[in-house]
Amino acid sequence: MEGLLGFVEQLMALGGFAALIAVVINVLKTLGVVKDGQAGTWATGLNLAGLIGLFVAGIVAPEFEVAGLDATLAQIAEILSLIFAFIIQNWVSKGTHNVFSGGKVPVIGKSYSDGPF
Repeated sequence: MEGLLGFVEQLMALGGFAALIAVVINVLKTLGVVKDGQAGTWATGLNLAGLIGLFVAGIVAPEFEVAGLDATLAQIAEILSLIFAFIIQNWVSKGTHNVFSGGKVPVIGKSYSDGPF
């Protein structure tokens, strides 16, 4: 049992893995896969999958370096967060343009693609 508790302690210390789970859940929420109130369940399931993966890695390859993997996962989470933010920013910009380009908002709602008048 000491080995399993050691794996649980290692998983709890993995900040990069936790960040990756948060990014994945936010992306899935935006896509409509994760519904309101389900994030906790998804986080629990993904953490359990991580614990199982860490346990299997400890059995198959005891020399497996968890800290190195966590650093890599943290970098992946950061890159995915930036990509996700960029996509959302473009989506919001397009939606804002569509709202204001109806011509009902002076100056901001003007479109010059229709001609000067």
